[in-house]
Amino acid sequence: MIAKKSQIKASRKYEKEHPERVTYTTARRKAFNFINAGKDSKVGKAISLYRNEYVDDLKDLYSQVGAKIKQLE
Repeated sequence: MIAKKSQIKASRKYEKEHPERVTYTTARRKAFNFINAGKDSKVGKAISLYRNEYVDDLKDLYSQVGAKIKQLE
């Protein structure tokens, strides 16, 4: 689906007016994509090559997320 010029213009305006929100949603999307990468995606293929490291990274992320939640509560 091709975006209309008006849609692109509106998106750029939103990004300019809400840079912190855009930064936050981009970081969140990257985190979710790392965790939920499809096996046929570029990330999924890389994960399959480095499976043990990926599992270790997920364990580390799990620990860090738990610690961050406790800190924020």
